[in-house]
Amino acid sequence: MEHLNHLHPEQHTLGYSYILAALIPIHPLPANQVNPLSPREWHNYALRLANVGTSEQLRLAPEKFVLVMQAMVSISEAGGEPLVLVRPLQLAVAKLSAGSQTITALHADLFKQCLRSKFYNAALPFLDFQPESVEPSKTGLTVRSFLLFCYYGAMIHIGRRQYDKALRLLLYALTAPTMVVNGITIAAHKKFVLVSIIHSGALQNLPKFTSASVTRASKIDNGPYLDLAAACKDDTQWTRLLTQHQALFQQDGNLGLVLLATESRIKFRIQRLTQTYLTLSLQDIALHAGLAGGPAEAELRILRMIESQEIFAEIDEAAGMVRFVEDPQQYDGADVAHILDEQIQRAKELASKLQAVHCEVACDKAFHSKAAAGKERHGRAPAFEDPGDFMTAEPMSYGNPLMP
Repeated sequence: MEHLNHLHPEQHTLGYSYILAALIPIHPLPANQVNPLSPREWHNYALRLANVGTSEQLRLAPEKFVLVMQAMVSISEAGGEPLVLVRPLQLAVAKLSAGSQTITALHADLFKQCLRSKFYNAALPFLDFQPESVEPSKTGLTVRSFLLFCYYGAMIHIGRRQYDKALRLLLYALTAPTMVVNGITIAAHKKFVLVSIIHSGALQNLPKFTSASVTRASKIDNGPYLDLAAACKDDTQWTRLLTQHQALFQQDGNLGLVLLATESRIKFRIQRLTQTYLTLSLQDIALHAGLAGGPAEAELRILRMIESQEIFAEIDEAAGMVRFVEDPQQYDGADVAHILDEQIQRAKELASKLQAVHCEVACDKAFHSKAAAGKERHGRAPAFEDPGDFMTAEPMSYGNPLMP
């Protein structure tokens, strides 16, 4: 404690991090030593580090800073105060990323506290970006923290009903190079199945470059979810599976998503009718969509879909008829041209960065050593079908991804 009082967290950030990491109160000390700081005192010192520590020094030893911040989170969680952690973690993530579009080991901790406090908007500045680099030596990023970034980030998007963004993050988790499947990946696949149905009315296929171990494990461990997805077009089978596995869905914390998926099936049935018919009675729509409420429920659902611009239609209440029309937006205005120009510029930037990464890999001695070793082992150049050949995954046991 005497050493901490002689240091200023802004001027001596690196030393401050090392001392706090050594004095973490949740870590057992040797029998002949006593921690001079109580958990509350240590927590206050950690808050000072998060608030005024300098990014340049923190990135010299990111593993120490991450250790301190995660210990601070554990102490605060014991007091049941997730909201008070949001601002310090925002500052910590900003310092560790140093303004670059990269993922840090603390992103997942921030997202978790935003979820626990239901303060989703606080995560958006650190979530709505396209990751362009991974710098573990500067950000402390590990395989586990990357997977949790994807999982918790997807949950925030789900909470905001931005299902397309949630699917993108879940795909990052499912297609990450790995040789060892873990509980986070399995949990992400469960969410992926249900969000796919909510977003598009059917299960999306995983990309071909998904690790074979992930594909195999998801089929074994997530059978009830895959069975439910296969029953999307069969109301009887869907209801039977929902009843049969309701306890499992509840235990996994996914029952709410299952119920949303049930509703989305009806929405997509109505959308498919717009591709076949120009006019249709409310009674026929209720029949095709399997609505127990008849024409009244059909009218209510169509009004909601018109309001959210999921379909374009006009309702003749007197005749009980619906006329489906084309999208009135012609997409020929200046605002659309501006969006297209932004996307073109973005594509150019990504092409330049991809070329830079290609050159970096081409000059990487470790890559060429592994490629040469693979050629000697197989008698030919490796086909690079499994990205895991060039990335070591952390072996992790199956467990609850929501646990720290």
